Amino acid sequence: MSGSAPEIPGFQPLQIRGGGELGIWIEARQVRLDRRVLLKVLPAGEAHLANDFQREVRGMVQLDGRGSLRVIEEGQAGQARFVAMDEAGSVRADPELFSEEDIYPLASMLISLYLESIALGFRPGRIPVESLLRLPAGGFVVCELGKIQSVSSDADMEEHRSPIAETLRRWSRHLGLAKASEPLLEELRQEQFGLEEIRTRWSQSAEVVKRRPTATTRVQIPMLMALGICLVLLLLLSNQLIDQRSEISKELEVGSGESSSSESGFVGENEVSGDRNSEVVTSNNGEGDSGNGVEAPRDDSGSSGELNRIKDAPIPVSEDDWEVAVAEDQAWQLWRKIHSEVDPGNLIANRQELLNSPLGMNDSNLIRRALLWQESKLLRSLNLEIKSAVTDDQIENAKRLLAEASTLLPERSFEEEENRIAALQLRQLELQKRWSEQQCRTIESLLGTGALGDSDRFGFTELSVDHPIWVASDRFKKSVKAALGVHDRVLLRLRNEINTGKDIEVSLKNGRRIKGKVLAVTSGDIEIKPQGRREGTLLKWSDLDRNWSRSWLVDSDDIDPEQIKKERAMLSMIWGGLEKVDAGELPEGLIEPLRVAAEETRRWRRIDGFNRLKEEEPFPSRDRVEALVKRFPSTDWAVGEKSQLEEWWISPGFSNGPSDLGLFPGASELIWREGEEGFELEVRWDTGEGIVQDWGNQDTGEIRTVRRGGVLLRGDIPLETPLSFEQFLTLQLEGSVTFREKPNFNVVFWTGGEVPVIFGLGLRPPERASFTSAGETVLLPAHGIFKATEIKLPDTKVGEGPLPFPLPIVAPRLDPGDLLKMELIDLAAETVMTLGGEKLLQLPGEARPRRGGVAFSTFESPIMIKGIRLNAGVSSQQWRALLLEKARKTLWNGQ
Repeated sequence: MSGSAPEIPGFQPLQIRGGGELGIWIEARQVRLDRRVLLKVLPAGEAHLANDFQREVRGMVQLDGRGSLRVIEEGQAGQARFVAMDEAGSVRADPELFSEEDIYPLASMLISLYLESIALGFRPGRIPVESLLRLPAGGFVVCELGKIQSVSSDADMEEHRSPIAETLRRWSRHLGLAKASEPLLEELRQEQFGLEEIRTRWSQSAEVVKRRPTATTRVQIPMLMALGICLVLLLLLSNQLIDQRSEISKELEVGSGESSSSESGFVGENEVSGDRNSEVVTSNNGEGDSGNGVEAPRDDSGSSGELNRIKDAPIPVSEDDWEVAVAEDQAWQLWRKIHSEVDPGNLIANRQELLNSPLGMNDSNLIRRALLWQESKLLRSLNLEIKSAVTDDQIENAKRLLAEASTLLPERSFEEEENRIAALQLRQLELQKRWSEQQCRTIESLLGTGALGDSDRFGFTELSVDHPIWVASDRFKKSVKAALGVHDRVLLRLRNEINTGKDIEVSLKNGRRIKGKVLAVTSGDIEIKPQGRREGTLLKWSDLDRNWSRSWLVDSDDIDPEQIKKERAMLSMIWGGLEKVDAGELPEGLIEPLRVAAEETRRWRRIDGFNRLKEEEPFPSRDRVEALVKRFPSTDWAVGEKSQLEEWWISPGFSNGPSDLGLFPGASELIWREGEEGFELEVRWDTGEGIVQDWGNQDTGEIRTVRRGGVLLRGDIPLETPLSFEQFLTLQLEGSVTFREKPNFNVVFWTGGEVPVIFGLGLRPPERASFTSAGETVLLPAHGIFKATEIKLPDTKVGEGPLPFPLPIVAPRLDPGDLLKMELIDLAAETVMTLGGEKLLQLPGEARPRRGGVAFSTFESPIMIKGIRLNAGVSSQQWRALLLEKARKTLWNGQ
């Protein structure tokens, strides 16, 4: 075994494979079952990572083979921890063996691994590409999950896009699949599809790759292309052999006139023996003894017999002839090998396999000509199909054909076809834009005025009658005229009421009722003179209750109920107004062309409103943003549009500061400044009422105002704010203690953070009068600065360790009723406690986490505080996050 590995009971280490994020991978044999397994061992020297290691093991156990290896055993050997995994025949993923077709199986496994993990309540950490394994049946798994993080299964799944994309990008770059992964990474960036939908799409693509036949199994593909190439080559080689036989025959004819006592030998057509410098021949009928090298006898019986004998005699082969024959045999052997391996239905494989073969110039040229002929024929066919598809406006079919041609002929330029398709796309976009605009203008006119007006233009005369837009336009025109017919019937009945002089009762959308006479009826409104009034009231149809309007539809009981339902829906849409269309509240039973047009109108008006906000400088007001959002359903907005609306909403908050979110309402003064690394906050409280409003938690302490101003507090009293201060914190206090022996004027910085700092002024914990540290005794109460989660004073007299911070000091003593001015500072450069302008304690600066809140903390005796001034840093990221949280609650009700 190379390297060294700890002894793991029941396992025999074989080879150290390498290191992962947590521990070392070791190939091993499980002794009891005599099988190979993969061990991952966390050495004793990395015991501080034991919790991370254990969480990772639990995660792999929960996954149970879904994207990761299955755990078969885990335990501890000495101080080292280990986990054994079943590799199930998988092998390490060799970057040299990856092709672009592997990207979908790889990406499908990755996104499934993340989503399965998140559903179980955790998210994988950084997964090294070295942990990637290829399964025998196809697909991939990993043998490591990294430092996993706990997540809520109810949290927004979209926040996990970034780690998935980062892992896929890192793996692809290492495996040489960076270009192939670009479309998948773009899908993740656009956020057009949810992660579950992306997983489904990638899994389907992976299944297609998995089912794609290989070169040896694609037996159903026609053999015509390869057979054609073979036929051409066979004809060429046959011609060469005929020419060669002709030349040999000529030599024989010349040789027949020479002396029959020539010593030249003959080689049989069926057998050759000996080396080229001493060739031995046998007769063609096999009667000679080839082993003894007996020559064939020569016959001198005359010219006729000589010709017959020459016709049946073996052909003499020179050294050059022999080399040609050997070369031809090797060429045929090569061709047989090529045609047994090359997939005849795959043009790319043909070209790659044949042109890379060690053939002669003539053969190579022949192959090139055959392939060019084959490709040009295919190209002409695809070209005609693409032109036909473009002519018929079949853009998806044209794209498919172009993609097919680009795959089969990757080095070819298809600029002409691409331009043709691009022109068709542009034309279709223009047509769709005209069609959408026509629907929107028609619906706006119909619902706004009850008539078509100038929007009664249903063009597209340049299109054929079977074009989808022409068909849709014709159906829409008929539906609009049907709706206007229903509307006009109701107007006619209401106009008849003018002549009767009778009072009618009109129900409004807001629940009110108006009783009076009808004065006038137009396509867009109705004028009613209420009882007891001299002036008429003008009402738009959108102001009226839908049920009231529909009651004027039915003339008799003979009308078809389905027709009544359709007519009521059309009238409800017209009288509901654009407000209902924008809100997506369409009446039930509305005929399809009107429903589609109303939905398209809503989309058009939403985009138009969004684009108008874009034009406002430097950014639109919050009121306009909120008004636009409230007009349309929240589900209509795309993720990118929501993000932009939120950005517009929070923009004023960067300059307005905490008052923008209603923070610190009790403060007497609030100053907010933008700095180089974030924001600086200054807050001042001068009144007891203001302090009580912003400080205090009745569950952990007690705070109340006093008559002379200020507050009296006891227990733990935090500053109530969602902000976490960062980098620096300064607090100035005015107040007094209430007990001489137990003053306990204590302040805690960075509450909720990793390293809280406690400033104890007059510190005296319960039942402690003194303590000893490193041989020095300190009487309490005393003043000190403690870097700890709680105030703890160890005593070396009883065997406890010394203080991990400087010893507190006793002077000056605090007297009840005396006004104390105290300043507490914690910066990267120093930590200081000042009393009455004099520094009591000063600690040198140090690098440690500075993030959290601030609170007062007392033991038993209360303290009085009359004024507070706070100065602290706030990070840009945190402030932005708070603003976005407020924006989402305001715009989307927290969704």
